[in-house]
Amino acid sequence: HKGKEEEQQEQKKQPSSPPKFKHPSASRTTIDYPFAEDDFLREAYCSPGGTMRFGKILEDLDALAGNIAFHHVVGNPMLVTAAVDRIALREIPRLKHDQRLSGQVTWVGNSSMEIRMQIHEVNSTTPTDNDNATDTDNGTDTDANTAEHWLEAFFTFVAVDPETKRPTKICPLSPETSEERALFELGALKAAKKKENRKRGQNFVGKTLTEDDMKMEQRAEQLLEEAFPLLHMPSLADSQAILMSQTVLQNTLIAQPQVRNLANRIFGGFLMRRAFELAFSNAYCFGGCWPHMLEVDNITFHTPVDVGDLLQFTSRVIYSLPSGGNLGTDVAVHSDKPLAMIEVECFVMEPGTAKAHLSNRFYFTFLLPDKDSCKKVLPGSLGEARRMVSRMVADEEQAGLGKGYLRSPKV
Repeated sequence: HKGKEEEQQEQKKQPSSPPKFKHPSASRTTIDYPFAEDDFLREAYCSPGGTMRFGKILEDLDALAGNIAFHHVVGNPMLVTAAVDRIALREIPRLKHDQRLSGQVTWVGNSSMEIRMQIHEVNSTTPTDNDNATDTDNGTDTDANTAEHWLEAFFTFVAVDPETKRPTKICPLSPETSEERALFELGALKAAKKKENRKRGQNFVGKTLTEDDMKMEQRAEQLLEEAFPLLHMPSLADSQAILMSQTVLQNTLIAQPQVRNLANRIFGGFLMRRAFELAFSNAYCFGGCWPHMLEVDNITFHTPVDVGDLLQFTSRVIYSLPSGGNLGTDVAVHSDKPLAMIEVECFVMEPGTAKAHLSNRFYFTFLLPDKDSCKKVLPGSLGEARRMVSRMVADEEQAGLGKGYLRSPKV
């Protein structure tokens, strides 16, 4: 008969079968920023306004979300950032206190997964990583009860087979707590909505327009009619209106190898940072005051970016709310102040063939805190009008998922 030690050694040699499912808590990961005691780290993350540099936060969010996704999957698939649904900010803190970045998997489909990321301030009562930071009774973090998060983000990753380049199945997720089940159901709802929007966004030649399509077309025509004086009688046009084409800002750069990932592709977080910095500059030029970042929404990654690609970022104010709007209580206070919605597109330029293709599209919402109003952005063509209405409708639909865009301000 074999001894117990020999049996244990043989069991270790045998390959373990892949898990049938994983719990959300198994993917929970945290990273601390000791700003209070680390001068070098504080300097690296300090913005000109003395707050935590948001572009760096975007890079860190993408990097940690990618690590969480990698630890959830079984095997070694290639993970691709497919989208960022929403990044809501209650504030951007000054670097007086330590901060904690955390995240976990909240929803898994066949080949895609959603990861919720949060950042909150670390205070003297917040447990450290050496403490038991997870309350096993309810499956939530103890630190979430002591410090409310000021940022929340949802990342979507797709697992791709490295050889076939086709989506591959992901280990299923089994929620345990009521909060985990609610987040899982919300993730499934958002995934279904994305699928529906992709179908609606396709070019259906000869297809009969639906009632919703007709309403969108009517809104586009109304906006174009409102822009008529700007286009044809500019001397008589409203001085508080501006054409969308007059709000464009661009920059161009070469994708460097220092910002590549293991697949030799450019990190999505780097692209988000560059897009944000251009959007911030655009909002500053448009509003005439230092803008406050409120939200990042609907970032889509259409095609990957390779090292050496020539990238052109193009930003524009896709529309504005001169009288303000109500985005809900999960973002910074913004009542009765004008808002600017900025779209940024990243194109991969191919000078050798005189072609270009869209890689990424980003949407940012900025508050103009020192202004009582701003110029209303209007389209210069039917194509721009449809584009503007499409963005407005997308924001209004997000309100049904708790976003709160374009709700009437409370009296």
